[in-house]
Amino acid sequence: MPKTWDLMRLIDYVAARGAWSLRELSCVGFSGGGMQTLYLAALDERVRWALISGYLYGVRDALLTLNNNCSCNYQHSPRGYFL
Repeated sequence: MPKTWDLMRLIDYVAARGAWSLRELSCVGFSGGGMQTLYLAALDERVRWALISGYLYGVRDALLTLNNNCSCNYQHSPRGYFL
């Protein structure tokens, strides 16, 4: 989840510069970007809209069914991110 932290800091930076209004901030992600979009939207209330594609599937599919899956999608132990 370090990438999510980086994205949150990017939003802080953009907000501090006043580059644009964050009133309707949206995030779009596909595959590993979908994972980051999901986490960012869940953890940062400034993200009002999230479009996630190519990420939402189960652990069984990720590890056993899907071949040539992007390694950026693997979350072996989510517990380690929150404790």
